[in-house]
Amino acid sequence: MSAKPSTFSDLIEALREHAKPKDAEGLTVREISERLGCSRNLVQERILSLIERGQVTVGRRIQKRIDGMTCHVPVYMFRAGKGAK
Repeated sequence: MSAKPSTFSDLIEALREHAKPKDAEGLTVREISERLGCSRNLVQERILSLIERGQVTVGRRIQKRIDGMTCHVPVYMFRAGKGAK
């Protein structure tokens, strides 16, 4: 596994390296942190900054909870382009 992402561009690059076909639908903070081996807090900080820079789109996905009920969870879709370094 590569080094933990320390910058915005590192986070995006690390996600591209570990991309899966399903990722186009977005990833949760938990999925990102598990995939990259870094804390949820670090991922949340990076995502908030990327949202402000227009590099991340926020969506929702229905997911089953541990108790069997379903709920909407936020998912994040990373875009290349303007502002991407």
